[in-house]
Amino acid sequence: MHHFPLVDSSDFNTRIEFSHIALDQKKGAWKKENNIILDHIKINVFVSGEFSFFVDGVTHHPVCGDICVLPPYKMHCGQILKPTHTNYFQIDLGVHALDMVPGGKKLIDELAQKNARNTFSHPKGKMGNEIIELCSRIERAILKEDYALAFSFLIELLSKINSATSSKGAVCATTLSKATLDAIKEIENNYESEITLFSLSKHLKISPSYLSRLFKNEVGIGAHEYLTQYRILMASQLLKDNSVTEVGYMCGFNDTSHFISVFKKRIGITPKEYKNTLNDNSK
Repeated sequence: MHHFPLVDSSDFNTRIEFSHIALDQKKGAWKKENNIILDHIKINVFVSGEFSFFVDGVTHHPVCGDICVLPPYKMHCGQILKPTHTNYFQIDLGVHALDMVPGGKKLIDELAQKNARNTFSHPKGKMGNEIIELCSRIERAILKEDYALAFSFLIELLSKINSATSSKGAVCATTLSKATLDAIKEIENNYESEITLFSLSKHLKISPSYLSRLFKNEVGIGAHEYLTQYRILMASQLLKDNSVTEVGYMCGFNDTSHFISVFKKRIGITPKEYKNTLNDNSK
């Protein structure tokens, strides 16, 4: 778990804090009765974990790529009903933190006002993974103590989140059907295994053609594309402590050459090059 103040200030109205929460959580670590109210904007970008999130009387079960933007003084809480590994990014943003940045005040106002009612959204297509990758870039830049670069990535991230949570760039996370949510959870929980549209549809007890149409209409990409994106996302996190070959097999790729090819196509560099950047950042 890492907490990084990007703009450190005694006045939280002008403070920016970036966090990456990736740790094992015990049952009951989050309790529904522990309501939280903050005087700043809180943004969560979810990667993985089995937990519930409550806001505005609605229960959410975040999946990879979901974004939660909470304006100031929005009451919310979380609940963990069984041991799980939580993995998500969080940005705590003072309402005046970007006043000195051209267009910064307008950006913060749009984020707060747009999400005053609809706090949860699921970006369509590849947008969710692009946002997660930007979060990772911020973290790597901070670890290298390149705060100027981290700040520039942050502005890009907030702009992308603002676009991704618009009516055209996302769907309300709660509008995803149970079948789509269950398919996403099956992918997240078993991405290292062989998963096909047929096996997903069999697990959900619906026809492959129906699942294919439903998933693409709601998520913006097909189930196979989502699976590939999720595997590469998890691979990018596992490379720090494992070899390229190990990570390929851990993420469901039975051929290392194929894994390298897919990774480079998605990330822009090979897994080995990516692993080197992770190791350099940790020095």
